[in-house]
Amino acid sequence: MNRIALLACGVLLPATLSACDVLDPGVCTTDVHPAIVVQVRDAATQAPAASGATGVVRDGSFTAQLRQTLPGENALELRGAEERAGTYTVTIDKPGYQQWKQERVRVRDGSCHVQTVTLQASLVRVP
Repeated sequence: MNRIALLACGVLLPATLSACDVLDPGVCTTDVHPAIVVQVRDAATQAPAASGATGVVRDGSFTAQLRQTLPGENALELRGAEERAGTYTVTIDKPGYQQWKQERVRVRDGSCHVQTVTLQASLVRVP
């Protein structure tokens, strides 16, 4: 890599750091990437439904809670298991809804970060 690219990738211009692993895959950033992102919606209305939902990912003996990315009732995503490749079972629970579960979700290592897997969870209301 040339000297200008090194300068742009954090030495003099840290604001461009997150783009450097895209521009030059040999340069890794300090960003933290989740293994799993779950977009949670109400199955009937398609409205965002992550607010009040809880999520868990499991890979063997490893267990992690998913966390809501934005506060408020319009929250869409839960994410977690940062920078950890594996084969996960993902479970989403929310009061008033049936449990949502996806098994054998495979997250692979990338050259710098995990290759995040984004899932779509459509929650069905309990009758």
